Amino acid sequence: MAIHCSVQMNELPPPNDERDFFRVVKVSTALGMGVLAAFLYSLKRVHPDIVFKFTLGTVLIFLVVGAISWAFCGVLARAESGGEMAGRKRFLFRWLVWFFGLTTLGTIAAFAYALKDVGTESRRDVVEGTLIAVVVLSLGGLLIWKAFHFFEAQSEAELAQRHEREEPED
Repeated sequence: MAIHCSVQMNELPPPNDERDFFRVVKVSTALGMGVLAAFLYSLKRVHPDIVFKFTLGTVLIFLVVGAISWAFCGVLARAESGGEMAGRKRFLFRWLVWFFGLTTLGTIAAFAYALKDVGTESRRDVVEGTLIAVVVLSLGGLLIWKAFHFFEAQSEAELAQRHEREEPED
C-alpha cells in the first residue's frame, strides 16, 4: 500500500506569528458572528418594549453560526497562505458567494421576523431608517477597505525599499 503526499517542496508552513494572527481572527469572528446571531434570535419583541428570550435555540444558533464563521475564516486563511492556483481561487470564490448569500438571507429573515410586531403605519419608517443605516455602514466599510489597501500599498513599498537597501551590491 503506497501513501501519496501532495505537499510541494517549495510550500513552507506559515510562520508562527501568521498562524497566531489567523487564530485570533478565527476566534474573534466566530465569537462575534455567533453572539450577534444569538442576540438577534433571542430578540423577540422591540416595540413597545424590548423582550429577549434565552432558549436552547439561542445556544444552537450561536454554535452553528460560530462554527460556520470558523470554517469560513479557515478557508480564507488557507487560501491566503496557499499558492495562486486557479482551482483554489474558484473554491474561495464559491465560499465567499455562499457565505455572503447565507448571511444576507439570514439577516433579511431576522429583520422581517422582527417587523411582525411593528404597526403598518410605522413599518415604512423602520424600513427607511434601516436602509439609511445600511447605506451609511456600507460607505463606512468602503472607507475602511480603501484605508486598508492604502496601508497595504505603503507597507509593500517600505518592504521593497528595505529589501533594496539590504541587498549587497555586486
